[in-house]
Amino acid sequence: MDALRDYLAQLRRIWNEMNSRQRFALLGLVFLCVGGFAFIVFGQAPDRMNVLYSDLEPRDAQEITKFLDNRQEPYELTDGGQTIRVLPPRVDQLRIELASEGLPKGTGVGFEVFDDGSTMGMSEFVQNMQFRRALEGELARTISSIEEILSARVHLVMPKRRLFKEEEERPSASVVLRLSNASTLSQRSVKGIARLIASAVEGLSPMDVTILDSGGSVLKRARDDEEVGVIDGYHDLVRQYEANLKRNLVRLVEPVVGHDNVRIEVAANFDFSAVTRHKDAYDPEKQVARSEERVQEKREIEGAGKDAPGGGAGQAGNQPGGQGQVAAAGGASSTDRQTERINYEIDKVREVTRQRGATLTRLSLAVLVNGKTTPVPGGTPRYEPRTPEELQQIQNLVSRAAGIDKKRGDTLEVVNLPFTQMVEMNSEGAGVGLTGIGPIVQAVAAVVIALLVVFMIARPLLSQLKEISPELVEAAALPGSVEDVAQALEEAERDARSRKLMEQRQALIELAQDDPQRAADIIRSWLGDEVHSDA
Repeated sequence: MDALRDYLAQLRRIWNEMNSRQRFALLGLVFLCVGGFAFIVFGQAPDRMNVLYSDLEPRDAQEITKFLDNRQEPYELTDGGQTIRVLPPRVDQLRIELASEGLPKGTGVGFEVFDDGSTMGMSEFVQNMQFRRALEGELARTISSIEEILSARVHLVMPKRRLFKEEEERPSASVVLRLSNASTLSQRSVKGIARLIASAVEGLSPMDVTILDSGGSVLKRARDDEEVGVIDGYHDLVRQYEANLKRNLVRLVEPVVGHDNVRIEVAANFDFSAVTRHKDAYDPEKQVARSEERVQEKREIEGAGKDAPGGGAGQAGNQPGGQGQVAAAGGASSTDRQTERINYEIDKVREVTRQRGATLTRLSLAVLVNGKTTPVPGGTPRYEPRTPEELQQIQNLVSRAAGIDKKRGDTLEVVNLPFTQMVEMNSEGAGVGLTGIGPIVQAVAAVVIALLVVFMIARPLLSQLKEISPELVEAAALPGSVEDVAQALEEAERDARSRKLMEQRQALIELAQDDPQRAADIIRSWLGDEVHSDA
């Protein structure tokens, strides 16, 4: 205890010897050290809490916080009230207890709206509205269970049934999806969602489902916008073709020129017009008798005898010589006629060609290649452009891989230019600021506080503490009683004061020899100070 008392007395003596500036600097140093330590220690408080639920609806967050308040459970709200954190040992138990209370309910309500038996006395209109509301909620919950989707809202239009089918209207559906960060839905997933909704609603066709994301981008259009959707589909097809070709070409050229030393741009033109061609081919050499008809006709006619009176009736018999002519023709006559008809079937080939579009009409490629960099020991790497032979080989390689056809009007350009070094941000590094920024900021803050303490407080304080005479320090370190220490300090201070006076006297003598007038002014000012002090 005596040693501690002596140490405290020494500290008190040193404190009394400090001026106000030194005391303020010392207090500031202590305050910054304590504050920085508290910030580093207690700044990690949010990490001590684990996430109970995230991406909550405001209504669910309000009910969960009310439940935790009633149980007197410590919790924290972050992310604008969408995330609730609790102590790690209580996470699982609280989730079970909240599930027994039906929390969180999520977006909308489901068929539990009919569990309370309150449908008694409801009108048909209210029951239909409740059914549609429950169906929308159940569909939203099912869609929200997909990994890439955080939440969903479903709106159904279910017209009344009509007596005549011609008067019926088609049901339709609209869906708004809120996707997780940096997530996208493939067209296959979008079509799957449309078919899911169509299967759950009677009479609904997937063509009558419109799907949007929370940013307002249309993921799927209804049949009313079918033409616009077809055009967008054509554009998507072109972009997909260009992206695939670009990726394959970069993968082909990079092993030759090095990683990230090539840039390729692709521009493709397609003809999406649908054309149907019919072609009939006939082969006259290949004939087949389809039908054959033969007709043979034979007729015999016997004329009149010699004793037949008169002659032939008519003008020929009345003319002179007519009777003799008839008599001459009076003998028997016959007529033969044969008719043959054959129908041939000629060989015929019909060729039908249907082109449904997506015909590549022109392809343009631009390839930018970086040069070669040769490292130089102890210096800047030396850049060397690529030779024309290398560029020609790259051009031939890309031309064959892309299927360049000059008759079609395709173009290919390969250029060698030096690349500018750029620092590119990785997509993964961009997300560090969202999740791990807290510890990084705290570490940087601790370093900054330490530097501030060293350069702004500690160094000036140490320089000021050096002004305390060594005699005072030695006296404070001497063993003995408090009175002895105080006496030793007074003697050391007296010696320091006398030494300072001797130094001032010597300096005044030297000044009097060099500048008597200035020395006289200094002595006069000293005398004036003594007069004022005596008064």
